[in-house]
Amino acid sequence: MSQNAALNLGRLIRLMAVRVALITLLLGSTLLFDVFGREPLNAHTQFPILFLIIGTYVLTLIHAFLLHRFPLRLRFLAALQILGDLVLSAAVIYITGGAESPYLFLWALTVLSASLLFGRRGGLSIAFLAILLLILLTVQRIIAWNALPAPSIEILRRLLVNAITHMTAILLIGLLSGYLSDQLRATNQQLRFANRDLAQLEALNQQILTSIRSGLLSYRSDFTVLFANPAALQLLGLTLQELTAEPIIKRFPKLEHAETTDWEESYPTPDGERILQFSLSPLDAPDAPGGWILSLHDQTRLRQMEQQAERSSRLAAIGKMAAGIAHEIRNPLAAISGSIQMLNDLAAPDSLELKLSGIIHREAERLNHLVTDFLRLARPAPPQKARFNARIWLEEIASLFKSEANGITFTLDCPGDAMVEADGEQLRQVIWNLLKNAAEARATQITLKCEALPHEARLCFTDDGSGIPPDIQKKIFDPFYTTKDTGSGLGLAVVHRIVEEHGGQIELQSMPHHTQFTVHLPISPIAPKEPA
Repeated sequence: MSQNAALNLGRLIRLMAVRVALITLLLGSTLLFDVFGREPLNAHTQFPILFLIIGTYVLTLIHAFLLHRFPLRLRFLAALQILGDLVLSAAVIYITGGAESPYLFLWALTVLSASLLFGRRGGLSIAFLAILLLILLTVQRIIAWNALPAPSIEILRRLLVNAITHMTAILLIGLLSGYLSDQLRATNQQLRFANRDLAQLEALNQQILTSIRSGLLSYRSDFTVLFANPAALQLLGLTLQELTAEPIIKRFPKLEHAETTDWEESYPTPDGERILQFSLSPLDAPDAPGGWILSLHDQTRLRQMEQQAERSSRLAAIGKMAAGIAHEIRNPLAAISGSIQMLNDLAAPDSLELKLSGIIHREAERLNHLVTDFLRLARPAPPQKARFNARIWLEEIASLFKSEANGITFTLDCPGDAMVEADGEQLRQVIWNLLKNAAEARATQITLKCEALPHEARLCFTDDGSGIPPDIQKKIFDPFYTTKDTGSGLGLAVVHRIVEEHGGQIELQSMPHHTQFTVHLPISPIAPKEPA
């Protein structure tokens, strides 16, 4: 049922209640006292009044049943009720004096009800019917006087003036109530349209706030959170209840200084450290005077890309330098190694010369490895990719690592059908450097997990070592950066460069006693075979 029909049904129910109350009050009082101050009514007049009261109750019950039984015929039932009220009013007026009845105002109430239910046209229609009935009662009164001694001119004039006055009043009430009813209907319709448009705007606004990827939250001047969209909750790693449980200033102390409108800082979340950019602007709202709107943007990926671009730029400069000096260093190293080998053959066993030549040979080899790593970092060979079974290949590396890593529990988790697409030798260098890095971090347990996804292979290296502090995590892939007493600082830089050359990514998540490196390697889709 529509809203308009529900409103008319309510009006009809109220109209029935008013009808019963008026009939009971007016006719009940008429049964007890003559409204003109004469003697109480006789039995000849009391029976019609009692019949009207009882008939009104019965008709009201019947009408209520019809409203419940046929709710879709509301307009017809409303018209039937108005006509019934018109006839009922005519009966009351006829019994209580006709054209001189004190209850002529009942027709005015009926006209008013018709205007409320059917507008100006319905009100005027009932007004004309009421005027017609009043004319008939007036004529009937004049005819009744003709059967008696002729009434005085004053009585006849008073009768006509009374009739004309009530006719004019009924007509004016029909016009005025009809106009006001039409205006009310137009206003209600405009209000419904405005409410509908407002609801659509609110839904659109809510959809926009929910759909945008930037985080938005608003708070009052006392730092009580008013609103937060899903993107803000996702960026902060919180639920709305957790965010509103305490003042926002406890999470972001810089909000205390309103002059700071734009800043960037790291924020810890359950998914790791995020770099968030904050923008603050005043909120002009009646329910939040002095409030603020805080927008959040995730800059983590952008800052990582900037670091990668800066790192690639440094590596490009190193590559130019490496190409010029690599051979200049390796040629003397080859001569030194050959000379030391000849001296070893001439030196006596357990002599000082043999020990010194051994030290020179060992350091020359270390320098040669350093140059090799340096060249691999600066000018890596293009990867010769091939698709192979990861489990068989990883088990070979795991067995070699277990033989050298004493006191470390190593676990390999890799399904038998996991496939990897990479340069085997370069990827071996990546895995070996990451395992070696975990062993040097005083780890007692190392887990290597391999996952084969539809478009990439994922290698996760997890250890329970000392962890990497947040201020160092941004530098560990830089060339020559190391926190160890011994080491060139090229191991993780080489790892990053090889993964980058494969078109993949490497991610780091670290906290005390839990460090995880994740290597993402893309896998190209297999082209379908052509039919033979």
